[in-house]
Amino acid sequence: MPREKPSQSNHEQETPDLRRALKRGIEANPLPALAIAAGAGFVLGGGLRHPLGKAVLAFAGRAVAKELMQSAVATSKDGSSRRNL
Repeated sequence: MPREKPSQSNHEQETPDLRRALKRGIEANPLPALAIAAGAGFVLGGGLRHPLGKAVLAFAGRAVAKELMQSAVATSKDGSSRRNL
């Protein structure tokens, strides 16, 4: 006689499948996913201890700060969160 599978609780059934959600997110936005993976590998691999790693991080930080400031100025000027490129 086959065993019956125990029924899952409502909480387990409502919880989204993380693996499927990550796969869809990576397929929809591959470049940001790659950037996140590269950044995590850089930090976890000890890239911040090397002088070249510190220089790369400073350069990337300045580029991100520039984009954020331009976006903030465009938002305050236009009153919308979209920036015209």
